Amino acid sequence: MVVWLALAFTQSRFGRLSEATRHQVLAILDAGGDLDRWQAAGPGAVRRRAAVLEKVRAQVEGAQPAPRKVRLRRRPRSSLSVGQVLAYRTRNGRMHLMRVAALIDMRDCGMQPAIQFMEYAEAALPDPQLLGSIPDRRRHPKWKKVELWIIDDTPQQRDHVGIQAVGFRSEADALEVRDPKSASTWAELAAYLETRDQPPT
Repeated sequence: MVVWLALAFTQSRFGRLSEATRHQVLAILDAGGDLDRWQAAGPGAVRRRAAVLEKVRAQVEGAQPAPRKVRLRRRPRSSLSVGQVLAYRTRNGRMHLMRVAALIDMRDCGMQPAIQFMEYAEAALPDPQLLGSIPDRRRHPKWKKVELWIIDDTPQQRDHVGIQAVGFRSEADALEVRDPKSASTWAELAAYLETRDQPPT
């Protein structure tokens, strides 16, 4: 019942009250609405609820406004592409590589990248032609996280942290990230790499 009342009120505000909704709500109001549910709250609560129902009736029965355009919120989408290889230089001076393994639909966050760490942590970047030969990192006690979802990805956030694109790995396999606890920001990813890094020997 409450859902129908709220739906009619919202549709009417936007000038989009459907005949089916109008008919259903008027039938509910003609039957007394939901006033019986308010009896336990006392006469004052019943009067206030009755006033609300009368307002809904007046809006539903009255002249409807012109239809308003409902602007849909654009869901964000990462500017990265599957197969891109990114790098981050830690404070110890080593470049850690990672690849965009997939773009994941994260509901309200839109399409965001799933990042797979690669088995590379050296002082200099490798030849771009060799990126396809660098394997992915595997989990072990030091590397308990080898893939992460990135939330709210933007070029500005990557630049702020120091993440840079260094190449493309076209033969990279798609990655299905299953653990929702692995969601991270770029800043959190960088902090994690700092804790995984070891001083160069």
